Amino acid sequence: ITDAYVPSGSSELHVADASSFHAGDRVLVERPVTEAWVKLMGMDTLVRDGKPQTWLAVGSTLRVDRQVAQVAGNTITLDVPLADAYDAQYLSPPGPSLVRYSFAGRITEVGVEHLRVVAPDTSTAISQAQFQVLSIDAAADAWVRDVATENTVNSLSVGASCKRVTVEDFDFSRTSVADGSAGYPLEITLEGTQTLVQRSQVVGANVYTFATAGRVPGPNVYLGCSGRGAHNRAEPHMRWATGLLSDNMSEEDQINYVNRATAGSGHGWAIGWGVIWNSKAGSFKVEQPPGSQNLCI
Repeated sequence: ITDAYVPSGSSELHVADASSFHAGDRVLVERPVTEAWVKLMGMDTLVRDGKPQTWLAVGSTLRVDRQVAQVAGNTITLDVPLADAYDAQYLSPPGPSLVRYSFAGRITEVGVEHLRVVAPDTSTAISQAQFQVLSIDAAADAWVRDVATENTVNSLSVGASCKRVTVEDFDFSRTSVADGSAGYPLEITLEGTQTLVQRSQVVGANVYTFATAGRVPGPNVYLGCSGRGAHNRAEPHMRWATGLLSDNMSEEDQINYVNRATAGSGHGWAIGWGVIWNSKAGSFKVEQPPGSQNLCI
């Protein structure tokens, strides 16, 4: 990618040679984790209990799953805008790149609906075996609809190799208070791209209600969702998610878009280019990362 700066929200990239790309190609936009960028983010000084922590490992790569919509000369237009920004000043060398990929094992047009799951009412540390409802991965154009669950833990996760997933009318409740001795459960967690969660609720204490995991490319949306319970948080959880919209959310306790610093295992900046819109909460905490933006409107 030859652009000096690609802004968040852009769907156009300029590349050194576009001759091998065609409309319809599946591509990955690859963003290198460089020493310069980690330093800009202030994530090179994380120390907990006297031991250095790693936010994102220098030399690793953040990947965004897209499709080529159009090729004109060396300009490539993607099907969906990019949530993150790409600043060559901090990413070169080696700089961001665009590569084609294939994914023979990914399934499409699959869903789970009209299901109720009841687990035993227990409270054990999340490091122990748990009753989870659903983990989705390697899927596109998939859905979860009208699912109710009681007393599960880390209940629903949409994995990193998912795209275009809809979760609606998901209803979680727990009777006992979650055991936080090894960290709190993340009841609905997003990792992929283009996931919409709407009209869903989480009722229970000591949980992350609506979250993202690490290295989440976005865009993803929580729309019209609600969380009730003491010591609960709706928040991106760790290691640089981008493009999360929390729209018309209602959270009894907290909605946070923050730098989690040394929390967990060095979760650091959890979110950039995120928006909280027209939502209610007991409290909001929204911080602005270097070279990025988070908004609460």
